[in-house]
Amino acid sequence: MMKDIVHAENVLDHLEAFGHHAHQLNLPALHSCLLEHENRLSKLLTEAHDWGEKRAQARFRLKALEKKASDFYSHVGFQLPYVLSEAQCIPLCTGRHLNVINRLRYRGRALAKIQQPGDASAVLAADHQRFLAAYDGAVDDFLRAAGEFQHAQRCALQESQQIREILVQAKAQLLEACSLGDESYKSIKKRVVRTKRALGLGALQKLPTSVGPIYGFE
Repeated sequence: MMKDIVHAENVLDHLEAFGHHAHQLNLPALHSCLLEHENRLSKLLTEAHDWGEKRAQARFRLKALEKKASDFYSHVGFQLPYVLSEAQCIPLCTGRHLNVINRLRYRGRALAKIQQPGDASAVLAADHQRFLAAYDGAVDDFLRAAGEFQHAQRCALQESQQIREILVQAKAQLLEACSLGDESYKSIKKRVVRTKRALGLGALQKLPTSVGPIYGFE
């Protein structure tokens, strides 16, 4: 869900704030380090937001087609008695307990079997084929966007978690460079870094306890 990205966005906010303080306190190595991580996380978040928007648009289109499916089913149902015999028509207008898309698929297959070149049933069969192709395309678009969004969100969360220790060390260095009690000190001191563990990060995927030496933090 989009709300999960908030945890990574909070880390980005810390990076921006600490980077600003590092620049103000004349700590170029620290500022450069924070800026590098800020740019990388910002890119991942932008990608996640883009796929989130595409997912929302795909869902809207899919919902619209699902609603249109009922109207299309009813509209064709009114035409069938003028095109088919009673024996042919009745099986194509039953199954109210089934999803309308499944009923459309069945009706489309049945019409394709009984159609004759150039007759009305062939036109209706083609109409069903076009509608179902559009619906299947909308399903594909939604599932792809949903999968890409989940992956992009996961990458952003994982990146934000790896940045946590960097922020902890940056905070300590910034506080050391400040004058105790001044506005910069208070602003840095009150920031608490929190991240959310991304789905699938189990015991075998634990982050190392140390991120290693970071230039400018010695």
